[in-house]
Amino acid sequence: MLLAAAALLLFLTCWSVIPAPIMLVFPLAVGGPELSPWLIGAAVIVGALARKNRAALPVCGISLLCSAVPLAALLATRQTRSEAFRQTVNAPETARLTSTRSIQIRPNIPYAVRGGTLHMIIYGPAEAGQYPAVVMIYGGAWRSGSPGDSAEFARHMASRGYVVCAIDYRHAPEFQFPVQLEDVQEGLVFLRRHAAEYQIDGTRLALLGRSSGGHLALLAAYQPSLVPVRAVVAYYAPSNLIKGYEDVPVPDPIGVRGVLESFVGGPPAHLRERYEQASPFTYAAGPAPPTLLIQGGRDHIVKPTFARELDSKLRSSGNRAVLLELPWSEHAFDAIFTGTGNREALDYTERFLSWAMK
Repeated sequence: MLLAAAALLLFLTCWSVIPAPIMLVFPLAVGGPELSPWLIGAAVIVGALARKNRAALPVCGISLLCSAVPLAALLATRQTRSEAFRQTVNAPETARLTSTRSIQIRPNIPYAVRGGTLHMIIYGPAEAGQYPAVVMIYGGAWRSGSPGDSAEFARHMASRGYVVCAIDYRHAPEFQFPVQLEDVQEGLVFLRRHAAEYQIDGTRLALLGRSSGGHLALLAAYQPSLVPVRAVVAYYAPSNLIKGYEDVPVPDPIGVRGVLESFVGGPPAHLRERYEQASPFTYAAGPAPPTLLIQGGRDHIVKPTFARELDSKLRSSGNRAVLLELPWSEHAFDAIFTGTGNREALDYTERFLSWAMK
């Protein structure tokens, strides 16, 4: 029994250090580093129970080591991230909205886009007032997902005094770029027109997205628009689609090239100009709102090098940008809301938005 428990624990923890080759085991690669403190505790408990079992005890030791590596890496680099954030934002740890408020949720709010109607969900404080708004764009490789994704994050931010508007967009391959960007822009126009109705301070809007949603958030923020935004937050977002096509991660569990061809309409060899138009990196030399990039250092869907290059280009162009790289986190790490990486990412997101929207 103890050997079986130790073997199961090893199977769960080994994905903290072994990249997932296929999407079937990808959730384990996401969860392992984020749950490392709990997995370390489990390894210690099973190891203590199996201290006289010569077969199970070494297995527990390997599990303990697999879980300790990502946690140690996160802790060892924490000061570096804090300093990078302070140099760019110069916001103290108390610079956030900390009050906990009761919230209200308004589901299935329709808004028109070219060729149809989409729906958004709005989370906000229940008390009357005008609040800064975070327009949240879900991920899903531009081909799946819904405004109901990341609801725990939306409720959390609403309780801190933000109106969180989770908007929708049409999916590839049926709809290809630039339809998704147009849908985001229509959502922004709708929110600006109906700001008073939804208790939004129309002068304080920020965009926030994850993965493909982070890509759309960056792209919309860097475009000339009738609805300017005060800041943009992008979690593990594709930013240079041509390089992303040429330099795929190894392993490549999602099939990056197929995803990009589905979104853009083909390979960059035939559609180079469209790939450039669809890349936030293309626009980073111009004026841009303050940008927070949050990236897992072990991301096997969007390689960390692209976030580093975007951060460098933004800052060299005189824009305010900060990159927070969590060294052992995988793509979609914040799906574990209470995980070690997301707790830090959430803290910096709150501080950044509070600073940018004041």
